[in-house]
Amino acid sequence: MSGAGRSGTRNKADHAHTLYLYPLRPATLNVSSFLSINLQRPLSTRITDHPLMTLPDSPVPYRQDLPPSGGYQPIRYKRNLPGKNLSGLTIFGGVIAICAYGFYKVGQGNLEQRELKRERAWSRIHLIPLLMAESDRDAFRRSEAQLAREKEIMKDVPGWEAGKSVYNTKRYTPPNFVVL
Repeated sequence: MSGAGRSGTRNKADHAHTLYLYPLRPATLNVSSFLSINLQRPLSTRITDHPLMTLPDSPVPYRQDLPPSGGYQPIRYKRNLPGKNLSGLTIFGGVIAICAYGFYKVGQGNLEQRELKRERAWSRIHLIPLLMAESDRDAFRRSEAQLAREKEIMKDVPGWEAGKSVYNTKRYTPPNFVVL
């Protein structure tokens, strides 16, 4: 009742002892052959019988790993700090001095900007009469040129007065448009 050729008729006990090799051919192991393989090697209890240990009759002599002659260098366990530098109070004083100098320069820059702004304002104030006079001369020149054109165009129309205001007032009213 080996069940090697039939499928589905083997029990679990037979299946436990079956070893499947690569081409999937079942091979059975029995306990006696397994024990005979392990019992062929003699049991040893000595450490020197271990394969990694060097035996006294080997060509390589046994040598213990020792420190170098004169010993190892001493272990440096102390803190290796640099020498004295500037103290915290000195650094703090330097920072305060640099900040004070910076604030001084900012204040000087603010004064300079204020003076430049005042100078620009006064230069505009002093230029306003000159610019207004130039604008008035330009407006007068344009109005005279426009009046001459109007006289030329409307010379054939009876009762037309060139340059007469369309407003019924004696006050001066500046023109609402500029003729180029």
